[in-house]
Amino acid sequence: MLDLPVDPRTPQKKPLVVVEAVIRKLNDDYALGIGPTDRSLTPARRRQLCDQDERYARWDRIWRGIHILSCRRDGTLDQALVSFFNEAKALSLSWVPKPRADPGTIPSSSSIPKAQTQGQQYQLQTLILKVFDSYRSPIKLLIPPPASARSNGSGTGPAQLSASSPDSDYHSFPDSPASAGSKRSYDSDFDQSAKRFRGREVTRSPCPSPTPRLNLASALDNVPSRQRTTIRPADWSPERRRQEIPGRQPPLNWSPVHPQNGATPRRPPFDWASEAQNLNGAARQLSPPPNRLPEQQHQNNSRQQPGGPPKWPSGCRRLVVDRSDSGSTDSSGSTSVPSIFSENWCRSTQTSFGSESEPKRAPAGVPTHPSSSDHAQTSQIVSLASRSAYQPAALLGPPVPAHPPQSSNASVYFKFPDVDFPNSATQRLLFDRIDRAGASFNGELTPLQQRLQNILPKFPRWLHGAPLAIAWEITRICRHCNVDLEYLGLKYNPKWATSGMDGIWRDLNQLEVFRGKSFPERPAAEVFAAALTTFETRGNSVVMSAALEFNPDNTGPLFLLDMKPLRFDEGCRLTRRFGPDRFMEILVPSPNGLNAPTLVKEGGAEEIIKWLTQPHSLVGRQWQAFYSKDAGYRKPAKELRLGPDAKPSFKERVHFFAESGHNFRSATIRSRCDIPQDDTVQRRTSVSAGMMLDWLLQLEQNEGQPHLKLFSRIQLGLSKTQPTVVFEPDQIRHHSVDILSPIGKVMNDGVARMSRSVARKIRDSLGLSDIPSAIQGRMGSAKGMWLMDVADGGDEDWIETYPSQRKWECDQTDPLHRTLEVRSVSSELKPAGLNLQFLPVLEDRAREKVRMRRAIAARLENDLEKQFKSQKTALKNPLLFRQWVNESANGRSDRVRHGQVPFLGGLPENKGEILHFLLNSGFDRKQKYVQELAWELQKQRCDILRTKLNIKVGRSAYIYMVVDFWGVLEENEVHIGFSSKFRDDSDDVSYTLLADCDVLVARSPAHFVSDVQKVRAVFKAELHALKDVIVFPAKGNIALADKLSGGDYDGDLAWVCWDPDIVSNFVNADIPLEPDLSSYLGKDKTTFKELVHRTSDTGQPAHYAAVYDMIEKGFNFAMQPNYLGICTNYKERLCYHNNSVNNRAAITLSSLVGKLVDQSKQGIIFDSASWDRLRRELFGGKMHFEDPAYKGDVWGSSREPCHIIDHLKFAVAKPTIDRQLEALHKAMQASKSGDATPDEDTAYSWDKDLAVCYAHFETTAQNSRSFKDILTALKNAIAVVEREWKIQMNKSNRDPTANQPYPEKVRQLHAKWLAIEPRAIIRTGSNRLDYKTAALLEQPYLSERGAGAAATSNWALLKASTAFKIYFKQNPKFVWQMAGMQLAFIKAQMSSSGPGREQMPLLVTPLMYAGLMPDGRFVKQYMARLEGEGSEYHDLEEAQMV
Repeated sequence: MLDLPVDPRTPQKKPLVVVEAVIRKLNDDYALGIGPTDRSLTPARRRQLCDQDERYARWDRIWRGIHILSCRRDGTLDQALVSFFNEAKALSLSWVPKPRADPGTIPSSSSIPKAQTQGQQYQLQTLILKVFDSYRSPIKLLIPPPASARSNGSGTGPAQLSASSPDSDYHSFPDSPASAGSKRSYDSDFDQSAKRFRGREVTRSPCPSPTPRLNLASALDNVPSRQRTTIRPADWSPERRRQEIPGRQPPLNWSPVHPQNGATPRRPPFDWASEAQNLNGAARQLSPPPNRLPEQQHQNNSRQQPGGPPKWPSGCRRLVVDRSDSGSTDSSGSTSVPSIFSENWCRSTQTSFGSESEPKRAPAGVPTHPSSSDHAQTSQIVSLASRSAYQPAALLGPPVPAHPPQSSNASVYFKFPDVDFPNSATQRLLFDRIDRAGASFNGELTPLQQRLQNILPKFPRWLHGAPLAIAWEITRICRHCNVDLEYLGLKYNPKWATSGMDGIWRDLNQLEVFRGKSFPERPAAEVFAAALTTFETRGNSVVMSAALEFNPDNTGPLFLLDMKPLRFDEGCRLTRRFGPDRFMEILVPSPNGLNAPTLVKEGGAEEIIKWLTQPHSLVGRQWQAFYSKDAGYRKPAKELRLGPDAKPSFKERVHFFAESGHNFRSATIRSRCDIPQDDTVQRRTSVSAGMMLDWLLQLEQNEGQPHLKLFSRIQLGLSKTQPTVVFEPDQIRHHSVDILSPIGKVMNDGVARMSRSVARKIRDSLGLSDIPSAIQGRMGSAKGMWLMDVADGGDEDWIETYPSQRKWECDQTDPLHRTLEVRSVSSELKPAGLNLQFLPVLEDRAREKVRMRRAIAARLENDLEKQFKSQKTALKNPLLFRQWVNESANGRSDRVRHGQVPFLGGLPENKGEILHFLLNSGFDRKQKYVQELAWELQKQRCDILRTKLNIKVGRSAYIYMVVDFWGVLEENEVHIGFSSKFRDDSDDVSYTLLADCDVLVARSPAHFVSDVQKVRAVFKAELHALKDVIVFPAKGNIALADKLSGGDYDGDLAWVCWDPDIVSNFVNADIPLEPDLSSYLGKDKTTFKELVHRTSDTGQPAHYAAVYDMIEKGFNFAMQPNYLGICTNYKERLCYHNNSVNNRAAITLSSLVGKLVDQSKQGIIFDSASWDRLRRELFGGKMHFEDPAYKGDVWGSSREPCHIIDHLKFAVAKPTIDRQLEALHKAMQASKSGDATPDEDTAYSWDKDLAVCYAHFETTAQNSRSFKDILTALKNAIAVVEREWKIQMNKSNRDPTANQPYPEKVRQLHAKWLAIEPRAIIRTGSNRLDYKTAALLEQPYLSERGAGAAATSNWALLKASTAFKIYFKQNPKFVWQMAGMQLAFIKAQMSSSGPGREQMPLLVTPLMYAGLMPDGRFVKQYMARLEGEGSEYHDLEEAQMV
């Protein structure tokens, strides 16, 4: 290499106004968004600010880059700005929104590319920095320059090139002020003088051309190609360049100066307008100097291996270019173009191209470049190493296109460009999975694959600093309002973390793009507050959930994403170990469902499952699906329309795990023991789903299990439980064998014991009033029931497990695997309903079938009449009415979960709580709105009775089954004890235990006639401590639980009945022989070990890799059509048709259904072909039966129903319900004149107490013009919301928002109701609201305490009273739903005042109100005293307490 003399120059300080003018021009033309930087700061202070703010650092680098390049004397800055213009235009091609996601539609644009979103701003800022780098960063000359360049007359000074050389004119390589040997660049402070170095090698810029050439080497990696890329010939002189660019005219102030005597030509100042006009969007490919081609071609050829794709240099981005239309005369057939914008810049700065005659093919998995005439598909010159779904964003650099180009490879399923992955073992494992997933790609996207793109929203950079809860809710709002997340006006406000959703909604509502749009349902305030901290509170975990629905359009994404508001739910072991914020649930339509699109039904189910099980990116995290379970189905609402009814929607519940994210840290994790324990929501560690499942299932110890059974065990880690006692290893007693019968049958399947001390600790941990006799829970790999050991008298903590409880081998080294997680406990028993499935069995096993039918019918009729009678009695007194409401609609679970009564607008969410709220506030039972609510509540209960026909039997209960470990019970004996008086409401008989009587025990579902058994209830003193459980014997050949539909003791409930009219008429049936169905049932016995051996890895990585194979296979198996429901329905119709449940056909189908219950665990294969063959061979080809009559609402026959369920529904329940409802409706008929003074027997709408506030203000307004204006403006504002209420609630409204659920409509309208404030409705005019009046109405000291306190301000009460006065009759539901809270406050004030009522209304906090429930004993005694029948003596129990 020839060393040339150099003349390093120190940049001269230009006036700052020059740099500021350039930045101002860039901001105006490109909307670059470069902010101001204080140049008066010291370099140390600027570096400090740059370290603190990445955006400020970027601005500072741009500022210094412009200053450095402007200090040169050869127009380098102008050259860089021209290159930036061309590169920006190439990049902007990906910004054009594609209508309906049509990949073949990209409108042309000739204007200067202007950023529209923050993401685009970031891309342009990063791009201009790279342009400056390219003109600043030197590379060494590989060959000597021409002789003319080596002589400059004096022998000193910079090397220069002659004008005749191909590298002349704008191919000159000017000196850089900071050379390769310099220790400073423009990233350091330019205020310091540049040091001169001698003897350095001459350097050349990797992008020497100052001409408007477009270097597409990296831009093409992110931009869809619309035409063939052309390699320009080596002759790239100014004349040739002007010929190549259509319409190109030189700037008016420029004339080329040909170098003379070796002088370097000068570039005139850059003219933005002419460049934008002359280039006109033309794309040009930079051609390198020809004197470098032969050597590079030799290097490239030396890397080429025969018979295979080229060997790409490490880290180099691969590019394929079709040069068939190139005008190049280069005989070498290969060029090398240095890509200054490649985010993984190859050290050699070379990118190989195929020859012109025979283009090199891309490696496997890289799409080929389409012809320029092919406008039907989107093409992209990109490799697996470019920013596609195959490569995480962190390895490629942060810029992300606002509209990423369609990728024509299989990796489109798992794009996550918004996630920066740490460099860790997790990341490498992810890449291995991605590479394997794309290995079989053939280069073409199917129509289904194309529609599986762009389903999840990208994560904008401006949200990177936001907490996960805010990112989730902002993304929900933007999607709901159809707002681009990269909209330029969106910026993260750190105050949102303390202002809650009110602040977020307020700030977003101020943006023009959100104006006039309705927001989605907001999360509860306490949920959002918990999500901002630890995602947990009071034993509840915050849950992120969403739903996918099939897109009704035939174009665009296949699924539409509906992100749900954050909510509370119980936690599980996995959330407690890895954090609730790392888990997400998505309801997905079953790909095999009846409502699936034709595209999916035609073989697309497997493709959807493959897409589901690949990594996905959402809210800045990379999610991996790891478990799926049937979520049931939802029947669409019936509509009066022509055509067939809509098909039910079957759903799958898919669980996702966040493997990594933009703020996750990396860690070396070699085993599950290395997973950090100190993670927080704000700082998580990257952990793969394979590692997470290995922590749960401990794969190496359990690789011998069938992979489908192992997959089903994931559910145990997701069970909603409460953690209680943590055991030490020596406190856990693992038995090696179960209790076996003489014939080897397990007698204690799923149940074990625990010490009394443990039971006491469970009581204290869960806040129970009594020590539970048994609990259902999980611990390690064990699941089932744990029974308190009645023989244990010590204080030692211990627990035992049996093999039937342990589902996999678990070493229990982690304390979480030694924690007893409680799912439920035995509690006070109550009378139970009779399941419909029991009715045919009871009738079949009855000695006298008519007497059995009459006994059940009598209980049904008595229960219905009692319910209606209690309501009629309740109408006589508010206390009785409130007691009836509490019995009819108990909302205790919601109160406990939320710590308060949840409100919807101005009233509680459910009808029962509304009635509680209004009655507590002093409203009378005769208030029309109250009566209508009571009517709706009772009618709702009756509709349920019509549909489900849940017959309540007073002497029956559902009880947990446990085993007699102490051997005191004989075969067919059971022990039942009650923790409190068990009262039979039908005859007011109470029980504390059952002894010496026959009882029926059954387990739902009951298919065989032997699934209901008559046994003897006895009392054993040894078992007296066991309450609220039924103890089955451990003696005999077959466990009693096994006789009941093949049940066990891991948490099954037994229906126990001791009603003598039913039990005495029952006869046991023998267990039928099980038919052989092996010819119709297959089984997948593939073990997890076999999956491990199929991988190409060894050791722990092989197990992790096999996990994802298990996940995909598990999803395929879990999402296959569910024949359990299909066979159950077929059996029900067949038995109804035959009017028998005890024949060969019924037994065969019952056996089949029993096996399909455990289909997912056992890997049973049963498909449509097997089902069709079974029906043809065993049921005479009868493929379908009509639905039973009781499935409908009308008995369509003149004869009496013969089936027992038909008889109970149409001959007993329906006439009784209709008769009682008619009588109740007459008793509650409201008066037509709502404003009349109500009498004793009429209901009223008008309540003068509620209009007091309005009346007082109206009287005052007569003497005050300002008050009169306020009242007028208030009426007008309320009228606007009321009109919108009518529009939204109108069922004939075709507006899309009218199809929203009622709660969402109410929340949106209530937000507008709350926005009616004095300052908002009176802003202008001579009577503008003054400060004092506003303060008097708004009471700012209340609003400062939050929306809850402001709800009782003078203004809030006046607004509610005004709305009631105007709309109490014409739109009462609007008034109550918007202002019910304030109306209740006014009513409580007015009801507590007046003659003889000197007490003020008592106020309670939301938490205390949630703990208030009606006291039945107080109501009973108070009513007796009113009727003159009360006693001055207390109850015995109360006297003892006193």
